[in-house]
Amino acid sequence: MTSRLMKEVDLGSVYFPTGRVCCCDPFLSADVAPFNYTIAPGHYPVRITRTHVGDWGWRNAAASMVIADVLPDNSICATYLRDNESVSGFRVESGLACFMDESTREFFSRIVAEFHNRDAKANYYDDVLAAEFARNADADERDQLGSWNIHFPLEGDPRNIAMFASGLGDGQYSAEWMLKNDVLCKLVADFKILENDVAV
Repeated sequence: MTSRLMKEVDLGSVYFPTGRVCCCDPFLSADVAPFNYTIAPGHYPVRITRTHVGDWGWRNAAASMVIADVLPDNSICATYLRDNESVSGFRVESGLACFMDESTREFFSRIVAEFHNRDAKANYYDDVLAAEFARNADADERDQLGSWNIHFPLEGDPRNIAMFASGLGDGQYSAEWMLKNDVLCKLVADFKILENDVAV
């Protein structure tokens, strides 16, 4: 197994008022539904695992939502229902993925729709998110654009979203529930960089 330069970054906590968890491209949230398991409502920390990838520099290899900070001993695919069929994986077209509550997903979709209704030429990432991401830019990042952010769509509202760059960009990615003694302890989104390494 190839040795990699790796580091972990704590993003902060995300609020899950219903405990119904979504993982997706934030701008394609209408394509998904909450995952098959529900967690207790509350705030949960999010971490990203970063690794150095040759000429690409530091990239997000995986993102983890921590339910219990223990070492897992098993994993199962995170799935959701679409048209009454079980689906795994999620599509990324904006170079971003996220963790958020189902109620936040619906709320964020309305916020973005209203934003574009006010100005059809506006860009939510460029006009709203870019400055937030840049404030979190890692000193090792060459472009200083930032690769993660905890976004609050509406000031004063506790609903928030952990957003993070998806590995090397757009594609089809998967998420897994990690378990300890058959109890959920993490949700991990894998961006297909670590290959034989385990992103926990």
